[in-house]
Amino acid sequence: MEKEMSFHILGIEETKDENAVKMAYRKLLKETNPEDDPEGFKRLRTAYETAAAFAAKPDDEAEPENGGGTEEKTAVDAWIGRVDECYRDVYGRADEQAWRELLEDPVCDGLDTSLEARERLLAYLMNHVYLPQKIWKLLDKNFQIVEDIEFLEEKFPKNFLNYVEYYVGHEGFIRFEYFRRRGAGEENVDGYLDHYFAVKKKTDRNEFEGCGQELDDLAAFGVWHPYEEVERLRLLLAEEDAAGAARLADELEETCGGSMRNDPYIWSYIGRVRYREGKKDEAYAVWTRVLNDYPDYYQAKTGAVSCLMEKGRYWQAREWMMEILELDGRDEEILSRLKEANEALITRLQENPEYHEEGKDIPAGEGAIELAWCLFQNERLDETIRYLENYTPEEGQEYSYTNLFGRVLYQAERAIRKRAPI
Repeated sequence: MEKEMSFHILGIEETKDENAVKMAYRKLLKETNPEDDPEGFKRLRTAYETAAAFAAKPDDEAEPENGGGTEEKTAVDAWIGRVDECYRDVYGRADEQAWRELLEDPVCDGLDTSLEARERLLAYLMNHVYLPQKIWKLLDKNFQIVEDIEFLEEKFPKNFLNYVEYYVGHEGFIRFEYFRRRGAGEENVDGYLDHYFAVKKKTDRNEFEGCGQELDDLAAFGVWHPYEEVERLRLLLAEEDAAGAARLADELEETCGGSMRNDPYIWSYIGRVRYREGKKDEAYAVWTRVLNDYPDYYQAKTGAVSCLMEKGRYWQAREWMMEILELDGRDEEILSRLKEANEALITRLQENPEYHEEGKDIPAGEGAIELAWCLFQNERLDETIRYLENYTPEEGQEYSYTNLFGRVLYQAERAIRKRAPI
């Protein structure tokens, strides 16, 4: 347990006073019965042991940043110290200009210091890995990390270098520019993120027990991020606390304007709350706004599909579900809803091959071939065959018709082989 968390649980400021730590522990121990709350007791005991160990540790045991005891600092040592200051600052970490200034230091391009600076930086980053993509890209451009990755594997773990390579090319989940200081205490962004991701992992698995307390504990690290409130929103939705979820969604809407206005993670769950409230049009507006910037965002797209299905707009719902299945063809919920949409479309297209829907203009003749696809997707194979035998594709439909006919023949042959006697 981090010391920040231990003192937060004990309810006192960070201190080297061992007696103050013991008094805080004994006070809370009176309120925590190990038989009634074993997890709470364990948490309190761990906090006490961590804080007591910190209080008992002599101040002179702390090692200097360059690890050199009383040795004089080199220029690279001093530069790494500045890197550390920038990294630990909640705003400096995402400040591209601040990092550019660091990389303009003579040690970064000096013939006798640039390689040492790169190695020292990578050694530092092995234990400080939370950076936005724009900073990873900047460091890579300056030090050619990805280009020299095979050479660097001789000195650094491959999984760490793979991590760096990935985040040079991909945006991470956390938006660092959203961080805010919480009070005037010490900041520990890495500790915050370690604990946040632990909570998120549980909510992703629908394991919500204890999450409320763990989210409250994030206050120990002196910073705040709106994704923390999204996890609270998910918890409230799981507990079916409609009023609490609505209040928190209102607060998030007020807080998350400006650069956060189209954040997909925040607004997809605000949309879910609005949908649960019965504000379906508002939910659909939120989700489609997210999809304008993030066309494949799962939470927004599946939410919008629910709204379309309720509105009877099966063409658009089907189109979006097909896009989802292109990314994950095993999504059982979407497969089930696709069959539902197909059945509705089959009924309508059998009655009127030129069937249209709000917001979806189907080209003339397209509905006829789509009827065959709906039958096939819903495993109504015999009906699909009979339909295709009596259907002549129009100009421009040859590919779709041939593609479908080939799939139908393949499925028919498989069915015949399964029924054939051994």
